Amino acid sequence: MNKYVLAALLAGSAFFCHGQKRSKQVEFAPLHLGLTNGIGTNGIYDLKYENNVSLNLFTGQSFGNNILCISGISHFQVQKSQGIYISGISNVSGGFPFLRKEELEDSLASFNAIQAAGLFNVVNGKGGVAQLSGLSNAVTRSMDGFQFASVYNYVGKGFSGFQLSVLANRIDEYGVGVQTGLLANSSKNLTGVQLPALVNVVNNDLDGLQLGVFNYIGNKKSTVYRNFHFFWLQVGAINRAIQNSDGVQVGLINWGSDIGFSQFGVINISRKVPEYPVGFLNIGVDAESFPRFSFNRGRGYTIELATGSKKLMNVASYSFDPARDLRSIGYAIGNQKKGGFRKSEYFVDYYLTITQVKEQDQSFLDPNFIYGVKIGAGYNPFIVTKLPWMFFFVSLSANVHKISDGERLVEGFLSTKKGSFERWLGVSFGVQL
Repeated sequence: MNKYVLAALLAGSAFFCHGQKRSKQVEFAPLHLGLTNGIGTNGIYDLKYENNVSLNLFTGQSFGNNILCISGISHFQVQKSQGIYISGISNVSGGFPFLRKEELEDSLASFNAIQAAGLFNVVNGKGGVAQLSGLSNAVTRSMDGFQFASVYNYVGKGFSGFQLSVLANRIDEYGVGVQTGLLANSSKNLTGVQLPALVNVVNNDLDGLQLGVFNYIGNKKSTVYRNFHFFWLQVGAINRAIQNSDGVQVGLINWGSDIGFSQFGVINISRKVPEYPVGFLNIGVDAESFPRFSFNRGRGYTIELATGSKKLMNVASYSFDPARDLRSIGYAIGNQKKGGFRKSEYFVDYYLTITQVKEQDQSFLDPNFIYGVKIGAGYNPFIVTKLPWMFFFVSLSANVHKISDGERLVEGFLSTKKGSFERWLGVSFGVQL
């Protein structure tokens, strides 16, 4: 019984529901039944009809539709879309075959509907929209809503909503919202989020987040001012940013022209080093850097390379003790302050350290960490000679190490054992260039 009631309500709405004001050239018919274009109750002038309900066996076309449109193959309409559009292959809204030049200014399709098609949904218009398609969705002027396609989504000028595609999403000009695609996201002007994808690309402006294996931003410097200068975040294995004034990159390899805030990675490259770089190697024209060599009783001989900014330094190190067959690689983060004559007479520094130790028959991949804090001071006795940047220094460190096999790493003076942990104070002597 319910299905008969539903049919009656649908038929009633088709006859009693009227759309908004129409052009003088447009006729209104509440219900259209058609076989294909030009063969149906609207006759051969079907493009000049607005309907509440349109049912087409194969294809259909109209000026507009208010409630429901179903076509076996495809449907095309000139302007108004409200309600639900279902077609076997494609739905197209927005085309103006008979408008005079003076009417073109207001000729954008008014689109507030759901489109569902086997292959294509295309809208040249504005409004609130949900599109579901097996192959491609495209909106060329404005969109407020949702797009889904197994291969491709596209919006040209406009967009405020959500795109989801197995293969690719693309917005050229404007946008606010979310993109997600299995393979690629491409935007020009996006304030929002690009989510898991192999490749994320923004050729101009992004105030939001990129999350993918490879992220790329090619921008001119942002003209938007914010108090804390924080515009975007890239998270991926490889991040590339060109001419962007502020932001954060998080990845194995980060490469930017003017990042501004921070880079987190194994290798960070930037034309101008950000304020807070975090990584084993930080490369930039204005990067602070220095090598040094030292000796300490705990790990033998140590070679260090420090790189970073004036606010944050990163130190990558390699240590070896031939007598005890110990090898280790380490990382430290902290800062160094220089002073005196031309800031080359003395320095003080402080670091948090972590070191992975390889003992005799152990692999580097087996966890065997030393955690510590280190402070130091250096003095340059050659301040008036040809070696203005050679410092002799001493460092004091406090370390803790978990004993895995019952044998202590450091024994003797200033070394204690409590439970499965060994603690000791270390003293290093060395030279810094």
